[in-house]
Amino acid sequence: MDKQDCKYGASCYQKNPAHKEKYRHPAKETSPTKEPEPETSSKRRSDSPVDDPTADILEDIKRCKRPATPEKDDGNREEAEQGAEYYGITRQRYQLPEVPMDVGMMSDIYDPQIEFSKKEEYKELCADPVEFIRHKFLVAMPACFNSLWEFCVGKSPDKPGEVFEKLGLRLVGPFDVLAKKFTDAKMHEPGDYLRHWRFYYDPPEFQTVLVKKGSGVHYGYWRDQPEDASGLVALNDVNKGCEIKMIGENIFDAVIHFLEHEVATTPFNKAQIATTKKSLEEFAKQHDIPLKSNEKIKARGKNVVCKTFHKAGIVVPFDRKQELGYRELLESDA
Repeated sequence: MDKQDCKYGASCYQKNPAHKEKYRHPAKETSPTKEPEPETSSKRRSDSPVDDPTADILEDIKRCKRPATPEKDDGNREEAEQGAEYYGITRQRYQLPEVPMDVGMMSDIYDPQIEFSKKEEYKELCADPVEFIRHKFLVAMPACFNSLWEFCVGKSPDKPGEVFEKLGLRLVGPFDVLAKKFTDAKMHEPGDYLRHWRFYYDPPEFQTVLVKKGSGVHYGYWRDQPEDASGLVALNDVNKGCEIKMIGENIFDAVIHFLEHEVATTPFNKAQIATTKKSLEEFAKQHDIPLKSNEKIKARGKNVVCKTFHKAGIVVPFDRKQELGYRELLESDA
């Protein structure tokens, strides 16, 4: 009498003699299966139509392919500009794929005249530093900003932006506009201008204008509202943390604070430090610029409605009846 095959076959776990006597346990015959050949890039290319660079770009975007990083890829042309070290801070920026304007849905609205108009508008803005800063940095600079530049022009008409370089202080941020460093520069995205010389812990209220060379110490204007032109100046050392310290009521206070507390004094630059400080004080006196006044800082301290990690606090219009603080955004409510 033929025995029935056990459905578990040779893998059956039962040891019962009666079960073994009733069922057979043959080993399953496995037919060799041919593994599918991996699809190579050459095969994919042969199946696809003629290579199209535009199609490759769109394919990379669809797959969310991460572009090459300047820190890891050799021979990257942006490595010198971006750098892995930025005043003691390791930063990582990615190069976005360059997509032609005539690709996809943009082909319906793209016009070469638009690009030309943008370039012409950029040139017009570069010719007017005040309008350039307002248009690109979205703020208006306090009067003391132009006064310090006037002081620097008087000291060095050819290179006013390098007046304090020998002492280790650089004029940056919006000063780069006055120094015409944006004139021949490549146009960038709007957000790049807002991040220009912005350090790791800098909140939106902080705009860097002075930097101590080779360190994380930087001074900047503090605005509780974008249209604020009070000229309050704050200090942060990014290597020590996020704490922000209010220094004075104008940018001259920041330079003098640097000369008194941050500059590395040596027998070779001691006389230059004293001369520079005296010149700043005389210039400020001639132009009625108050030095080392803290009245505005005290007044601001009374309006702080919330403490923050950076210790500068938040100042917004506050309705005590409704216990609501609200500051309107630059965008419309629509």
